[in-house]
Amino acid sequence: CTSIAMFLVVEIEDKIEIEPTELNNEYRDAVGQHLERKYLNKAIREEGICVGIQKLNIVDNFVKNVEGNVLTTVRIKFIVFKPFVGEIIEGIVSGCDQHFLNVSLGFTEIKIPVGKLMAPAVFDREEELWLWKYDEHDMYYDLGEKIRVKILDVVFKEDKIVDEEDKTAAEDDEGVQESVSNDELQNPMVVYGSADEEGLGLNKWWWS
Repeated sequence: CTSIAMFLVVEIEDKIEIEPTELNNEYRDAVGQHLERKYLNKAIREEGICVGIQKLNIVDNFVKNVEGNVLTTVRIKFIVFKPFVGEIIEGIVSGCDQHFLNVSLGFTEIKIPVGKLMAPAVFDREEELWLWKYDEHDMYYDLGEKIRVKILDVVFKEDKIVDEEDKTAAEDDEGVQESVSNDELQNPMVVYGSADEEGLGLNKWWWS
């Protein structure tokens, strides 16, 4: 795969089954829409979260049964999100609990353990918000505010249930990744971050 900062291009070969009801559009468009439903905004283990399709090639297809279902082999280049440890990313404060501050990137979230917020960090139970006690000031992590976060770790869930329909492997030597099971696509990728250094935390604290 190739990469640009937090985004990678990953190539996968897969077999998908297109039903006749999906063929109201051009065949290639139907294949693209099927792949979007299957992969977009879902995590592929060890690769990242799919955020877009860069390119797709239809390798082979044939009518599977009398109902007219078409079994199609496709090779897809996906754009996936997988930040590297130490990378600085800007997001939006989207929520919190007593263990984590959540930062939204739109298509996924970064979780900041409260021990990785600016110290001393205090949870305001009335406001249900975390704050940084800076001298005499209460610096709240207000919802909707822009925040800069350093990536600590990227973790993939380990549970795996193989779906036989989706358990298709590429059979060439060009670095194409093995097709993933449906369960793997459902398993989330969890991104952990920190905001306990100068320049991290809410943007308005440093650049008002």
